[in-house]
Amino acid sequence: MALKDKKISFDYYKRIPHCEFCTLPKHNRHKYTQNCFPEDDFSIILPKSKQILLQEEIHIRLLTLQKCRKSLINQATKLINRIENLCEEAVSNLSKLSNELEQLLDIQEHTKTSFERVYQILSTWLSYREIECHTIEEFEQLARSSIAEEVSRFNFTSTREGKEKLIQERGLYIEGHTSMVNSIAVAADVKIAISGSSDKTLRVWDLSQKRQLITFTGHESPVSCVAITDDGQLAISGSSDKTVRVWNLTTKNIETIFKGHTGKVFSVAVTSDKKSCISSSHDKTLRVWNISLKCLEAVLTGHTSPVFSVIVTTDCQYVISGSFDRSVRMWNLCKLKSEHLFECYDEVYCVAVACENKYILAGTSEGAAYIWTSSERELQAIVNVGCGPILSVTIENRNKLIVSGSSSVHTWNVNSLVEESLLIYEATVVSCAALIKGSSLIATGSEDNTIRLWSLIAKNQESIMAGHIGQVKSVALTKNRQYAVTCSCDSTVRIWNLVTRQEIAVLEGHTSKVNVVIITPDNKYAISGSDDCTIIVWDLAAKRQEAIFTGHNDYVKCIAVTDDCRFLVSGSYDKTCRIWNIPNKRIVTVLRGQGDWVKSVAIAKNNKYVISESWDLVARVWKIAKIRNK
Repeated sequence: MALKDKKISFDYYKRIPHCEFCTLPKHNRHKYTQNCFPEDDFSIILPKSKQILLQEEIHIRLLTLQKCRKSLINQATKLINRIENLCEEAVSNLSKLSNELEQLLDIQEHTKTSFERVYQILSTWLSYREIECHTIEEFEQLARSSIAEEVSRFNFTSTREGKEKLIQERGLYIEGHTSMVNSIAVAADVKIAISGSSDKTLRVWDLSQKRQLITFTGHESPVSCVAITDDGQLAISGSSDKTVRVWNLTTKNIETIFKGHTGKVFSVAVTSDKKSCISSSHDKTLRVWNISLKCLEAVLTGHTSPVFSVIVTTDCQYVISGSFDRSVRMWNLCKLKSEHLFECYDEVYCVAVACENKYILAGTSEGAAYIWTSSERELQAIVNVGCGPILSVTIENRNKLIVSGSSSVHTWNVNSLVEESLLIYEATVVSCAALIKGSSLIATGSEDNTIRLWSLIAKNQESIMAGHIGQVKSVALTKNRQYAVTCSCDSTVRIWNLVTRQEIAVLEGHTSKVNVVIITPDNKYAISGSDDCTIIVWDLAAKRQEAIFTGHNDYVKCIAVTDDCRFLVSGSYDKTCRIWNIPNKRIVTVLRGQGDWVKSVAIAKNNKYVISESWDLVARVWKIAKIRNK
């Protein structure tokens, strides 16, 4: 019988030793030939008992696999039903919201309920949550929450967030500089002015409307100097961060950053052709920068002390610099070298050219003004103004020397050297000044963070260009979102037009920091609470004080008003809440029992309850229905 036809019993198969070269059984002769049986050369016959056991085991396994498949289908069916139910619930909620909005489209006259819904829609925006789930639990959590949620347009969690949101969404700047103004530059057409401040910002001001237009941020240290091109398209700034920056006033973006100075930048100037700007620094150098190529052209050395001031002649031929080394230098801008040295008795604070580059002027730390002729380069006069450090100097109408100090402006006749007029700055210490060409005005920057315009003819202040000059504590908006009302640490309440982005009224009456302001639901009144322990009701249309409520013995920190605008609730650090009747302008009752300062109050929509929260971490509910009816 051929080997491949040979059948081997199951027991025999188990007794045969295995080949050391493979796992197949072998005969005795295989030990010597070292040949393995091919896999198909034989078959194995199981005993009947083993065959029965095998069949039973396979049957059991088939039943187990069938149970697993059934269980898997059941669980999948449950999950599918669960997901379908969750989807139906979420879709149903969205459909209800859609139907409600569609119904509002057809309503011409609103009930109180529908009007409240309209107001809610106008004061919120619909936030859509992106649907992305990786587990069933995540899907369930998303479906049971609000996929589309109404979020307040002006839900400020902090004063900074509120200001940033108003700037970002409305272009409204509710504050001027928040620190000392160091430099001012006025455009040639006298339409805009640029100011630089220790708050690290530049601000662009509309001189005709006396309002702020743009705020530029980016400097990492106080802005010490600013300049503006003749066409009013570019602004140049220098800072204590040792950089010079070029800003585009049209696109409202930064153009370039010049780095190279090793000390604070004290002064910047720009040529009339906009090709170059020149900076002076504490590192005793001047640097010439190419604006179009955005690179350094030259470093001018020669001064032996910090260079505090620099200016360029209108013909772009010369650069004039003033230094603490008590000298003024005249540099040839084409040859990029020093041509002449003018000596002074004191440190030079400012330099200027006047009368079509005919005169070179300098102001010193001891209040002396120097006048040289640029062609002959001879000293014409020294005027001892005696006003302290001179911040600005120029000549108008060919014979009037105008000098600005830290507290006054002096006008001298150049020919007779006689003082003709004096303007005293009131209620402010001036840190910088700029004379507005072709007008009788001088613009000053002050240590009180403001920019002020002064008339040299009337010898008084014409206007102050700033928003609040203290921290803004609260913002409220009218229902139509056209007006904002703000209050500040500067003791004022201000009304702003969100459309024209202008301040339209300053409401004065409080004598201390104003902590909170709200607007009544009918948009008729603004109500403010202050550290002076009073609540003032302001008529928004007439822009005047309507009523003042006194009685609290400590700071008023929170206020609320009923929907019908009849009653006002205030909370104070005197640990009381007070209810006031607005039309009758009197107190209704005092709610006592707070364990600590009251920091928040609210009125329930039914106007029956007042809820107050105090610093003892307890919220109290007061029933006021009976009190209101008295």
